[in-house]
Amino acid sequence: LALLGLAKIGQQTYRWWVFAPEREGIVRLEGELEAAALGVVRTQVASDSVRRAIEALDAELRDERTRLDLRERSALNLESRGSLSGYYRVLEAYNQRVRHRNQMFGLWRESLEENRDFVDRYNAAGDSIRILADRMGELYYPIRTPAEIAVSRGWGAPDG
Repeated sequence: LALLGLAKIGQQTYRWWVFAPEREGIVRLEGELEAAALGVVRTQVASDSVRRAIEALDAELRDERTRLDLRERSALNLESRGSLSGYYRVLEAYNQRVRHRNQMFGLWRESLEENRDFVDRYNAAGDSIRILADRMGELYYPIRTPAEIAVSRGWGAPDG
């Protein structure tokens, strides 16, 4: 039994020495994975926030458009300079809000593109870790999800 124990210790010592470069690579890649995972979470939260703001603005703009259409019909029926100039002021304010909404949409698309970049970096690091772990004979090497990494960094608990 003691010989079996010594043989196991020798085997593990040999594996530790032989796979030192792979272990170092995994440590380095886990740092990259963590940075990418935090980027995934940060950009997802940002894009969700902007998307919700756009949805709220879209609802307001729908209501404003309905009121604007009524005002337009009223202004055209009266054909007075005062009602037309008032209509044009309201129309310009509406168009300004639409431009603001479109700028927000551009920010949302940028945050989605940034999120895709972080997801690609996360996946590449995870794949590289799996390759190194497989080389070491570790077929089921655990790779934490972006949410797990964010929670471990104190970014908030998952909804449950």
